[in-house]
Amino acid sequence: MGLFRHLTQYFTKEVEDQIKPKTIGTSSKADKATFQDAGTNARSTELLSRYITVYEKGGLLSEAFDLYPIFMFSQGYEFVGDPGGIEACKSFIDGFDFSKTLTLMVIGSLVCADAFAEVAPGRGAMSRTPVAMLPRDPTQFSIVFDDRGIAEAYEQKVGFDKKIRLEKNEICHIQMIPSLRGSYGVSLMARCFDEAMRDTRIVTGLSNAIDRHGTPKWLGRVGATPESIVDQESLDLITTTLSNLNSKTSIAVPKSVEVQQLDTSGIQGVQAYHEMSLLRLLGAIGVPGELVGWRQGTTDNTAVSRIRAFLLKCESYNQALARQLNLQVFDQVTGNSGSVKIQFKSLLPDEIADKTAWIVNLMKADPLDPYGIITKEQVREKLGLI
Repeated sequence: MGLFRHLTQYFTKEVEDQIKPKTIGTSSKADKATFQDAGTNARSTELLSRYITVYEKGGLLSEAFDLYPIFMFSQGYEFVGDPGGIEACKSFIDGFDFSKTLTLMVIGSLVCADAFAEVAPGRGAMSRTPVAMLPRDPTQFSIVFDDRGIAEAYEQKVGFDKKIRLEKNEICHIQMIPSLRGSYGVSLMARCFDEAMRDTRIVTGLSNAIDRHGTPKWLGRVGATPESIVDQESLDLITTTLSNLNSKTSIAVPKSVEVQQLDTSGIQGVQAYHEMSLLRLLGAIGVPGELVGWRQGTTDNTAVSRIRAFLLKCESYNQALARQLNLQVFDQVTGNSGSVKIQFKSLLPDEIADKTAWIVNLMKADPLDPYGIITKEQVREKLGLI
């Protein structure tokens, strides 16, 4: 079986392996210095590591990124094609945590532009058969190109001097957003990074301003009359009194002392600054604010439209992910190119959309009691949530 699988894979190579272009890719060996060392699409290990750190500690930004795999895989997936091949694919994904691997690959490709997982074979008689996908640190990997810019292998750099070469059939390379200028993808984190840094500065500035000016303060002007002479002891007493004010404090001062209240209006425009920053950040990530707990606008219709657009974007990512998994992984598992394909179920099936519209109309019929006609339990049942 191993020999048959090997021969089948040999004669069913990807189209990319069989073409002979005249043009030179941006990421070819001939242009390596421009692309990998000083080019704008170069993979900087330090920069990618910084992106990962921002994702791991990003709060709202991290939650927004996590929404992509959550929604992409929310309706599940299925295998279609040859029954025997389907059983082989199901047996393959049962051998490891496939759901975790998919999540890591999507997050890795969105944060670092490209995600890599080793398609690991078994031992002994299974030495030519894939038995697991092992996600690896994307910052360690680079693509090895030929002189025309076509990927011919991958290379993992571990430590300072150790390099591991992997052939194309040994790596699953996932890319959600392709680049116009090379074989490496585009990082969604890179797109929103500047907005994230601006949001950090704005929030930090607002927090500091609120700490400093968000509560009223008192100014004691001593010597308000020309003839008044105040000693240091009196100044210290007044300062102490104004420093310990509370709801029960009463102040009696002579004519020579004038007490004024500062910062009585607080910080102006906090909400406007915050909303502007948040809107730009979520827009750069491509996630509707409603999904992270921030309501934008005053009507539900615009929210529904934004969420639907986000789901359509997730569906396009699902299609790209499925194609890459089918070509790089499941064709190897079955040993027959195209015999079995993974398909992610639609995130906007017409049946669910129709049911949702019907439920919403019933709830709108009695604005004072939205669940007077249809109960919460019936809503969950109709939408298949129980």
